[in-house]
Amino acid sequence: MKTPFFGYTDNNEPINFELNDSVSYFKRGMYLGYFIDDSEVLNLAPYINIVKTSIESNKFGPSEKDKEYVLINDFTYGLGCRAEIKLAQFQAKYSYYGMFNPKHHIGLALNVGYDMISQSDDFFEGNLYYANIGIVWGFGDF
Repeated sequence: MKTPFFGYTDNNEPINFELNDSVSYFKRGMYLGYFIDDSEVLNLAPYINIVKTSIESNKFGPSEKDKEYVLINDFTYGLGCRAEIKLAQFQAKYSYYGMFNPKHHIGLALNVGYDMISQSDDFFEGNLYYANIGIVWGFGDF
């Protein structure tokens, strides 16, 4: 957490987050986009999404998991853009039942976007900006 805060749950149990406390952030859902640049080296695709977003505290150990407080567990929707840069491409040295040798590629992917929370607790307000970067391994032509 970048900003410490203190509050109460619906059961009047205290919530206390201090500066640099960690949280668990998990998104799963559907992304729908279109490649506006599909070149040999760069793939660029803006998208819309509807996802289930969960953010919960990560203050306790596995034996005290029931004490964790869920900050957000709701559907979010928004806009984003994905860019992927090809770092390497190679042909596999194996075949799948002797039928084909698929191409593979390694790339650097960057996702940035803005998600709006569909329903929010009165205690929390605002929406989510995000930026994710990662190394990807893809199958087929880039």
